[in-house]
Amino acid sequence: MAEPVIQVKKVTRRRTIKQAPQEASIASAALPHPSSLQTITELFADLLTKITQYQSDFEKLQRQVDEVRQSWAKEQKDHQIELEERNRQEELQRQREKDNYLYEMARERKKAEDDFADKKAAWEKELRDQKEAIGRDRTDLAELRSLVAGFEKDKEKAIKEACDALQAELMEKFMAEKRLREQEIKAEKEILNLKIAAATAENSKLTSEVASLKQKLDEATRQLKEIAVKVIESRGNLIKTPVLEE
Repeated sequence: MAEPVIQVKKVTRRRTIKQAPQEASIASAALPHPSSLQTITELFADLLTKITQYQSDFEKLQRQVDEVRQSWAKEQKDHQIELEERNRQEELQRQREKDNYLYEMARERKKAEDDFADKKAAWEKELRDQKEAIGRDRTDLAELRSLVAGFEKDKEKAIKEACDALQAELMEKFMAEKRLREQEIKAEKEILNLKIAAATAENSKLTSEVASLKQKLDEATRQLKEIAVKVIESRGNLIKTPVLEE
């Protein structure tokens, strides 16, 4: 507000006893009404209360956002640790299954070789008995020699059949367990994604509320500044305006 310009050369001050009541009357008329000052004071106090409340709500929401973020980060970290531990256990399980598979293969092979050795021993004994029985009969001897020559082929065939059967059985069992593990991991990942989506939505909601409260806080601060400026200007005008009679 522009201050009144006082021209000193043109002003003559009359300080007489008769004019004092008139000057007091003019000064009284320039003062703001007490009810207006009370209203401004009440508005100022109300705005201070609202600003304090908005600030408290803003800090509370900020703490909630921090808690949600910390909880989300902890949950992700815990799940990652759990997933790594599960993968490690599954790798150990697969290694054990592989070791068991190799052990079973070796055991079955040894069993097949032992069975064949027993059969071969029996066949060789039978051959010797037959050789002793038939003597020098070349025809029977040739047949027996042919039978002995086929023993090695029969041995390899029997071992191969036993190994193939065991391998197929163990492989089928391994693949079934692998498919079951993959389904469990897939289900857990889907559950985790749902949790992450829910946490993200909650975080977005809290962020929006924080932005809204911040906007309200800025508006209340602006109003408070405007009222403070008006109060200061009103008091300045009251002090600076001279009550003079030219």
